[in-house]
Amino acid sequence: MTNTDSNNTAIILDSAESTVLPMVEIQDRGEYVMMTLENLKSSEAYSGLDEEEFERCMDCATRLTQKIVNHYTRCIAEGEVGVEGVGRAISEEIASEQFPNILLYGNVQAGKTLVMQLSAAMCLDNGFRCVIVLTPDFTSLLDQTALRFDDIDDPLSVVVRCREPWSADAELIRRELPHQGLVIVASKNSHNQKRLLEFLDEIEASGCPVLVIDDEADQATPDTNTRRRALGTNGTMVRGSTINRRIISNDDPEELGQSLMQKLTHSVLMTVTATPQALLLQDPGTALRPDDVFVLEPGKGYIGGDYFFNDAALQGDGPLVM
Repeated sequence: MTNTDSNNTAIILDSAESTVLPMVEIQDRGEYVMMTLENLKSSEAYSGLDEEEFERCMDCATRLTQKIVNHYTRCIAEGEVGVEGVGRAISEEIASEQFPNILLYGNVQAGKTLVMQLSAAMCLDNGFRCVIVLTPDFTSLLDQTALRFDDIDDPLSVVVRCREPWSADAELIRRELPHQGLVIVASKNSHNQKRLLEFLDEIEASGCPVLVIDDEADQATPDTNTRRRALGTNGTMVRGSTINRRIISNDDPEELGQSLMQKLTHSVLMTVTATPQALLLQDPGTALRPDDVFVLEPGKGYIGGDYFFNDAALQGDGPLVM
């Protein structure tokens, strides 16, 4: 977990010794994010939001992007992201053994998707050349997420499915990636994830800073074989569960290193959920335990569990929903 000192400097509290993150200057009103903001304001999905609410979400996105850039600079490499970042992997060795993991936590319908969109656009303004958005394996959710992230203005975009009409554009994307940036949306499906890894090799994505956003990260991504491994299996090897191997770390002897985060060594993982218990309760030091948590407070007019299940409601004096 982290705290913040009086100078707004993040301090990691999980480590044996508190570590102060570098505060890297970021571009918070760059071309990508400002054009994306205009697209979002005219989007039907956010037609009920006023100017004040958009500004609140922009402030949240700025603070979240600052965390992302700070953690990247400390854990991956200096000089690659931020206002002065070169937007490419210039260091052969990364600074830490493990990629940084930042949890975006917020209540259901509290604005997480909007902040994700704005943060992704802001990261593109700050040297990240690729944003990968992972969704649960439902076709309708994949399509909805792809539509939402299409509001990010003017990067190249790809939706990874089992069918591959985009593969023919790999050479163009590889050539333009360092200059224009790329947004990829893919479901947490083993076949799609395998094709995604192949595609990332084709476009040489490992040579640039990458933001990986795992939406509903407590769904499918955690290793569901941990208990079996702990109980023992009479010498039989128990590998990580399939999606965990595809995204976090692949321990299959025939696929060693074939995971998203192992291939993209210059990357930050942003996990997103409204139910963070499975992530926060991971063993210390494991990849899915967050290094930092950004709590998204609901905006004005938000009605959620605190309204329907408050003390008055539980005593029969309020709008309790059964």
